[in-house]
Amino acid sequence: MNLELFFKRIGFQGNPSLTLETLTAIQQAFLQAVPFENLDIHKGIKFNLTPESLFEKIVRQHRGGVCFESNGLLHDALTQMGFSVDLLSAEMYPSEKLTGLNTHMALLVHLNDESYLVDVGNGRCFGDPLPIPGPSTSEGEGVTYKILPFNNTHLALFALEKTPEAQWQPRYAFNTTPRTRQDFIEPSHYIETSPDSVFTQSNIVSMLTPEGRITLSQKHDDHKIFWSDAHSEKREISQKEYVLLLADRFKLTPSK
Repeated sequence: MNLELFFKRIGFQGNPSLTLETLTAIQQAFLQAVPFENLDIHKGIKFNLTPESLFEKIVRQHRGGVCFESNGLLHDALTQMGFSVDLLSAEMYPSEKLTGLNTHMALLVHLNDESYLVDVGNGRCFGDPLPIPGPSTSEGEGVTYKILPFNNTHLALFALEKTPEAQWQPRYAFNTTPRTRQDFIEPSHYIETSPDSVFTQSNIVSMLTPEGRITLSQKHDDHKIFWSDAHSEKREISQKEYVLLLADRFKLTPSK
């Protein structure tokens, strides 16, 4: 991997040292430069999770991706830098009995006898890398997060919304068994083909900015397109405005 091009793509200008500060800065830079988006699914373009393909799409073509793509690319970059990184599989919004549909990829980074959960492909930022195990909490987009035991053999990233009746809710469950890219072929096929997948039901482009999250979305059974940002409620927009927002706010075009 060409790290110089990767750093330029995410706007990272710091010292690429093997420290928690660097890891935190790279995660934050990535989240504010690379959108979470599933546009390829709705063009019939299948996932290609090889390092070369991810670099070509996200870095050279200036695109975004889903968890398998964004976290896959970050795994390759951090490994190239010298970090020790494992791929993790996870189940989103788990119930007490897990289904085994591990349709999310996250990262476990080992650093100075500690391990940290890192994630740039979740459509939400949970703040700084979270140590595993540990009682630490982190703030992301107005929500508090922590990692707790789940279902005997798993851990879970729990979220606490800032509302009077809020309770800790699991966002995704995972274990720390290292995975390979091969392990994500079946889950990625599911999310790009299953009618039950949220990714086949709607288009979404979403990215964190210094001011807050910006999102474009459209359900397949509805011709309405919606835009939301940190300064306004979700509102319906036209196709013309959709194209302009893709280009202006996400640096994307419908053909890319």
